[in-house]
Amino acid sequence: VIEFREPLFQLNSKTEAVVSAGMVFNVAVGFEKLVEKELRDKGRNYALFIADTVLVGESGAEVLTNHAQKEWTDVSYNLNDDDDEPDDTADVSSSRRGNVEILDSRTRGKNSQQKHQETNDLLSAHQSKLEETMREEALRRIAENGNGPSDAPEQQSTPIAYRDPNQYPTSSSSGHSLKLNQTFVDGGKEAVLIPIFGRLVPFHISTIKNVSKSEEGVWTFLRINFVAPGGGGIAAQQLPPEADGNSHFIREITLKARVPTNLNNTFRLIRELRKRVQAREKQVALESDLVTQEPLQLIRTGKIHRLRDISVRPSLGGKKGSGTLELHANGLRFMSPRGESLDLNFKNIKLAFFQPADKEIIVLMHFHLHNPIMMGKKKTKDVQFYVEVMEASYALDNHRRSGYDPDELEEEQRERALRNRMNQEFQNFTRKVEEAAKDLEFDIPYRDLGFYGVPPHNRANCFIMPAVNALVELVEPPWFVVPLNDIEVAHFERVVYGLKNFDMVIVLKDFKEKPLHVNAINTEHLDPLKTWLDSCNIKFYE
Repeated sequence: VIEFREPLFQLNSKTEAVVSAGMVFNVAVGFEKLVEKELRDKGRNYALFIADTVLVGESGAEVLTNHAQKEWTDVSYNLNDDDDEPDDTADVSSSRRGNVEILDSRTRGKNSQQKHQETNDLLSAHQSKLEETMREEALRRIAENGNGPSDAPEQQSTPIAYRDPNQYPTSSSSGHSLKLNQTFVDGGKEAVLIPIFGRLVPFHISTIKNVSKSEEGVWTFLRINFVAPGGGGIAAQQLPPEADGNSHFIREITLKARVPTNLNNTFRLIRELRKRVQAREKQVALESDLVTQEPLQLIRTGKIHRLRDISVRPSLGGKKGSGTLELHANGLRFMSPRGESLDLNFKNIKLAFFQPADKEIIVLMHFHLHNPIMMGKKKTKDVQFYVEVMEASYALDNHRRSGYDPDELEEEQRERALRNRMNQEFQNFTRKVEEAAKDLEFDIPYRDLGFYGVPPHNRANCFIMPAVNALVELVEPPWFVVPLNDIEVAHFERVVYGLKNFDMVIVLKDFKEKPLHVNAINTEHLDPLKTWLDSCNIKFYE
């Protein structure tokens, strides 16, 4: 029986193809159901397959496989059928047919497990030293800081609307006297006065959890729920210091009236007041960790280095627009056409990156800051200046353009020239910044070590690249910037034979921060990532 036959060149009497010089044939013949006549395996059937590669020349044929190994032990192997009983007495090691390893998997990744194990063996000694060093540093930090800072929220201060009963309002904004059987909202003092037993009792707006209104028949009901322990996830730290275990709390108050005018007005004013107070508290919490920056020292005389027609992210004022970036004595200033400005002090820059437009549509400078700054109404620790060197999308019409279209060739040449020019301008500007800042150095990510993965703050599959001082993804916002000095340990998850992807979890030295997950990394990047982490003196587990 002939196997692997080529239907166009079967060597038989009906073949009409002409054999010419330069052709290569694989001449193969196979036999089956041959009977073994040796005493050892007498009576057993076997199959035989013989093949040679032949090159047809001008003067004759040349057998290319003449120098291949043809010993029986090199070209033979045994296959045991399921119904055959194993021969326990046979000595496989002394068999004259030799031993050939039959692999369960013959795919392209059949040696991946072996390669991973070899990489682990090469890095095991250094990783053991890193683990010991990491343990000593962790014990030292615990000894210096105790159990570390508490994650519990700070105790709330007691809100005071009126320090004396004489400060209670006696009339409304319209000049009418207050009625003792009606509610009143004092927006200036941020308090709600509720009639209780013929008196108006004030409650600060921060003590009110929520308010609801309903109607049943001719009655209108106003229900006010207060902040109290024991329900709704209210922690003890959210209560004033006067509150203790023996205190009694009002959980809710329900008011009803036939004429809904006063209750409707109270319901509206309470919701507006709560919204205003919550927005103010949110803004205070947002600006709590902001640090006042040193004023920018402008260059009054001499040449000012500038980058024109560049954009900034996050955008100033919520509107995208190009502007000018200027280099001054102790920092950078970005000016938008609308007159808005952004100042970056060199002392507040923790890491600086320059990424040319090699395979991206933008060339960029990225700054990772020590302390966050406010850009418009957003707080950010990352600021990026960039220029688009080509269109992000093209309009496709029904007219198919030729590959030799002169307009298209000219457009490609313009894009290539723009890319090279902007890369050079950004690179020259980064050198000027390094000269002015003295202790600031721009880092260029390593594209050769890059890999695709899903960073924690982005659901899309992004190209993540290692750099000298960080692991970054700077093209698709929200950006992913992890300084190497902040990494405590890296852990590889879902490293299972047969899976194409794995996950990497980065544990930071600040245990108050959540670990960072980078998901769906191709397994071909596992060994390069291990080698890179080991070269950066970062301990990893698998």
